[in-house]
Amino acid sequence: MTSQLYLGLRLIGRSPLSFNVHKFKLRNVKLKPFDNIRWRHSEGDRPALGTSRFGASVVVKLMGREKDEDDYHLEKPKKPPRNAQTNWNLDAEMAAFLKRIGEDLPKDMFITILTDESHLTSLTTVTNEHESSKIRTHIPGLRDKNEKEDISSDITNNLSNREFSILGKIFIEFYFKEYFNNIDLPSQCINSCISWLTSNDILDNISSNIGLRDMILCNSLSIDIIRRCFLAFIGGLSDHCGGYRTGLFVQDFILTQLIGRDIILRWNPADPAKYVNNEVNKRGFQPVESRLIRSSGEHTITSAYLIGIYSGKSCLGQGSGISIEEAELEALRSSLRNLYGLNPSSLGLPLHNDNPLNNNPRLLDELWKDKHIELILNYSLVA
Repeated sequence: MTSQLYLGLRLIGRSPLSFNVHKFKLRNVKLKPFDNIRWRHSEGDRPALGTSRFGASVVVKLMGREKDEDDYHLEKPKKPPRNAQTNWNLDAEMAAFLKRIGEDLPKDMFITILTDESHLTSLTTVTNEHESSKIRTHIPGLRDKNEKEDISSDITNNLSNREFSILGKIFIEFYFKEYFNNIDLPSQCINSCISWLTSNDILDNISSNIGLRDMILCNSLSIDIIRRCFLAFIGGLSDHCGGYRTGLFVQDFILTQLIGRDIILRWNPADPAKYVNNEVNKRGFQPVESRLIRSSGEHTITSAYLIGIYSGKSCLGQGSGISIEEAELEALRSSLRNLYGLNPSSLGLPLHNDNPLNNNPRLLDELWKDKHIELILNYSLVA
């Protein structure tokens, strides 16, 4: 809230005095301009020392200094990234990251996952050995080029995370299809959930906050590179640990983004009555019909209607709206939530022990192994 300063000036004199407000200045204070100032004369019983009995008082309202437009464009000095600090150690960061997420990967594979194609491009431009050793000393975590264990040899093996990122995206789609096959939801709803979970917005949010940003080896860091590195980590995990461990990782970090989300509203079917009728017929219920439960303020701008979807004497869902059509649409959505067990009071999507894929670890490993072999064969045929 802008602070306000009120400055009271008592101007002493027998007649109204001229006072130029626009010439009155204070440091860091903006004066609100007044076109006309009306003086108020007052008589006092006791005149002030050295003054007359008549005085003129005026209160000038001073507004606190508001921020100029230039202040918003001033850039704060950016802190150097952690990998540019003197105490940066890439080996320790990689070990801490794997311990934090509870996974295990070989060091050379993790280095490949963290290496972007742009970093390899810059290394290939170096022709002589002396210049290449200088560049390797600038790699985050490599301060001494004479160290016995130099991981720069792993970085310069012409391997980037491109193949692993493709494999990671394939595994995410594969896992979601296997997961949602065990849930009684329409295919259109499943496709909507998968497309949302694999969207760039969700993956960017996860990859930016998981802790891979400072360890990535690249020329210029961007959100696309961070997302690609996150997908490469999933691909490397699936290649080394199998489908079960990687599925737990995808479940904990990506699938949990659906918690608290309204899946039916995100799906937003064009004809919800069709899916309600199909589900009712599948379960052997009586045909559904919409009934007006109550209304208020009809034929006014504040009208409100409450519609219920009934199957016989059972109420499947209720919805309210400013019109009958809007209330019926919301009631149909509420019925779909109740029929599929997606309302806020239900347990929602099965996770952890409730997930059928987690009850049989070998099943997911075998499914992913077959899928992995198929991908390798297809890649070799294309190559």
